[in-house]
Amino acid sequence: MPIVLGAFVPHPPVLVPNIGKENCDLFAATNSAYTTLKEHIAQKEIDTLIIISPHGAQRNQSGFRLHVPQSYKGDFKEFGDLATTVEAQSDVILGQAIKDHFLHHDMNVYYDSSAELDYGASIPLLFLAPSSAQKILVLNPSTLGLAEHFELGKELHEVLQSSSRRVGVIASGDLSHTIGDDAPGGYSPAAKQFDRAFLACLQKKKSKKITKIDPELIASVGSCGAEVASILLGILEKMHSVPELLSYEHPLGVGYCVMEFVI
Repeated sequence: MPIVLGAFVPHPPVLVPNIGKENCDLFAATNSAYTTLKEHIAQKEIDTLIIISPHGAQRNQSGFRLHVPQSYKGDFKEFGDLATTVEAQSDVILGQAIKDHFLHHDMNVYYDSSAELDYGASIPLLFLAPSSAQKILVLNPSTLGLAEHFELGKELHEVLQSSSRRVGVIASGDLSHTIGDDAPGGYSPAAKQFDRAFLACLQKKKSKKITKIDPELIASVGSCGAEVASILLGILEKMHSVPELLSYEHPLGVGYCVMEFVI
């Protein structure tokens, strides 16, 4: 069973100690959940982490973007942290297998050899990678609909399951950015209900409900988690997995969830 773990995680820059400083104490639940998930990744002896990040290069209107350089590197200079960096080797062989599968099925996926990681990938890598020997691949969503993201996940399932790699899939996304008056996106009365409904969909693996979320609602609450969650649920659709909510909190007006799908 090559896919041995799935997870949905947040990517708050303030979780990085050099950025968050005293505010890091506000993220105790998220920090603890990340630690638990990292332990589980180590126990599963995962060869490759697939990190699905909603950020990075400008999204393409007709397809997804798969990054397959020889190696990756990331930093947090855009947030004022000049010291913290991350590095990882790319799983070039698995990346080529994914590329070949998508070409064979006439799917629109763009390939990027850039080594630079966006923070949506760098933060999970910083907190989850248990070993420098572990390889990664990074995938970015497109501007297509949530149903198309779900279908991409189903295709990824096929190629990952036929691989000899032990694979963990990490969907990196935040929930509402508008939960309180101190939220970066301002306050939205729909934010708390959105987060409750989104978490319920993840916990019950209600893929169709997530893919039918109104895009205008997603934009109004400022969430960047729907596309990556749709891909993750597509990957796990044919597998027996048990969702386990490790944490949910909304310090500073943003909803952060760590959920593991135990396989």
